[in-house]
Amino acid sequence: MAVVALAAVVAVIVVTAAAGIQDAHSTHVSVPVLTVGGDLEYLFEDNLIIAGWVEYDGSPTPDVLLNIKVSDPDRAQVSETFVTSDSNGEFEYAFGLPEGSIPGDYSVTVTSMCWEQHRQICTHRTAQATVSVPEAGAGPNVHIPEWMKTVAGFWVDGQIDDDDFVGAVGFLIRSGVIVVGNPGGMDQGQSGAVPDWIKTSAGYWVSGDVSDDEFAAGIEWLVGSGIIPAGT
Repeated sequence: MAVVALAAVVAVIVVTAAAGIQDAHSTHVSVPVLTVGGDLEYLFEDNLIIAGWVEYDGSPTPDVLLNIKVSDPDRAQVSETFVTSDSNGEFEYAFGLPEGSIPGDYSVTVTSMCWEQHRQICTHRTAQATVSVPEAGAGPNVHIPEWMKTVAGFWVDGQIDDDDFVGAVGFLIRSGVIVVGNPGGMDQGQSGAVPDWIKTSAGYWVSGDVSDDEFAAGIEWLVGSGIIPAGT
């Protein structure tokens, strides 16, 4: 009778443990969620940050280990690293490639490895991003930040004056977003009046009828003509 009772206890323990593992597999699921835009482009020496957060049971969760792998256009793995979500459940990864890497679309795969205590019994989930690397000398597309559209819109609507607009343009030039040739040799004095057609062009840019490249070309023309000093 004692042997039968002991066997029954062991059976209960085994069944309970199995049920616990099954529950763990069904509940310990953390999902990486990327918060970066869909069109990512990397230029060598760029500072490209791929950011996101980890969702677990409907909420951001900290201390989740994430595996990040980068594959080249030929699907060969070129790097692998690990990061952990912070106290807010967020994470960041600085994308980088050595000089001479082949151009094309690189795949970044982020895999959740779960909390340490759940790592052996969790369901791994992934998120992916594609980063385009242009050919050397192809010339990057200009990506002007969205806040500049807000500034340009205020200027077009008369809510700010020419000096405020010129100041914002100067920030873009100093930051290297808009590159002008030989700015050190240009007039550093007071800016001239900004022509009305520039406002018209800015309005088209704000409404999406003119690209960032075309808007930047207009600004470069203003700098080259001395209407906006390069040292603004």
